[in-house]
Amino acid sequence: MMKTGKDKNQQYKKFLQSVPLLQNLNEELIGKIADAIEVDYYPAGDYICRQGCSGDSFYIISSGSVKVTQHNFIGEETLRTLKAGDYFGEQALLVSSNPSALRTANVVSLDCECLVLDRTNFHSLIGDLNELKTKYYEDRDVFHCLENSESDDCVDPSVADLKLVLRGDSLDDALVVDVLFLT
Repeated sequence: MMKTGKDKNQQYKKFLQSVPLLQNLNEELIGKIADAIEVDYYPAGDYICRQGCSGDSFYIISSGSVKVTQHNFIGEETLRTLKAGDYFGEQALLVSSNPSALRTANVVSLDCECLVLDRTNFHSLIGDLNELKTKYYEDRDVFHCLENSESDDCVDPSVADLKLVLRGDSLDDALVVDVLFLT
C-alpha cells in the first residue's frame, strides 16, 4: 500500500526528532522542517557536493551513508564517512558575508537518501542553531586548493594549470601559502 503525504510527513517528523542536531527543537519547528524538506536519493558513486562549487543546500542523511573527500597535494583523500542522522552542507551556508561561498570538500554517496533544505529554509528554520556555528571539523584548517578559473560556479581541480593553496576558515580571510604549477 502506498503511503499518503500525511503518513510520509509523520515519518519525516519522527526521523527529524531522532537527529541529534534537532532533538531539542519544539514540535512546531520540526513540523515546519518536515514540510520544507525535499527527499533526494543518490546512488553509490554520485557526487552530492563538489569541492569548489557554490553551496545552496543543507543535507541530513536519512538512510545509507556518504564519504567526505577533499582534493589535496596527493589526490582525493577520504576525510570521514557519515551515516543516517549525520548532516553536511552547512559550512557553505553559514558564511553569511559570502552567499556564494564555495564547498570545501566533496561528498560522495555510498548509496543514500537525504532530506534536503534549500538556503532560504535552512536560514529561516535552523541556521541559527549554535551547534551548527560551533561544529569543529578536525580537517577544517587543512589546506584548501582553489584553481585559477573564469567561472565562479564550480572549479574543476582536474583541468586547472595553477593551484593556489590557501589556509583559513573562509575565502575572505584566507592566506595564500603556496602556488603549485601543474604539468
